[in-house]
Amino acid sequence: MVCIQNTETGKSKYYVFPQSEVTIKQELDLTDGEEYLLADWEGLNGIINENTSIASLNRLAEKMAQIPESYSNLTHDWVVHYGSIDAFSEEFNISDWTIIEVSRDEDFGEYLAKEVNGLKLPADMESYFNYQAYGRDNRLALNCVVSDTYYAWQ
Repeated sequence: MVCIQNTETGKSKYYVFPQSEVTIKQELDLTDGEEYLLADWEGLNGIINENTSIASLNRLAEKMAQIPESYSNLTHDWVVHYGSIDAFSEEFNISDWTIIEVSRDEDFGEYLAKEVNGLKLPADMESYFNYQAYGRDNRLALNCVVSDTYYAWQ
């Protein structure tokens, strides 16, 4: 939810996006030339600011609707990865990303070593391989987007 405020009158209202810009302007009594600002928002810290446009919020909401709910906690980091809401909205395609359910560098390293690279260590050498360091190095090299439960990379 985002609270939009008419800067001239102080009138404000919370909206769930996507939302018609015409409807917002009518409800807030915004006329041509009058400005608005985003006065409050939930869950979008670091992605939007008080000057984010309604059009950008609509594009973000439409793109987020295409992302499975289970991956929604990656959205913030994906927007940061692309540099802006608009770049994310234009360029992001979930099929361009590999997403696995792991929560630690060690699990990520083990997945990459065994599943992706086919590493087969003899059982007596398994304990000597540092999956945590391997996972960390690959997380950084692959510029992974990480949440509490997923690692994603292109």
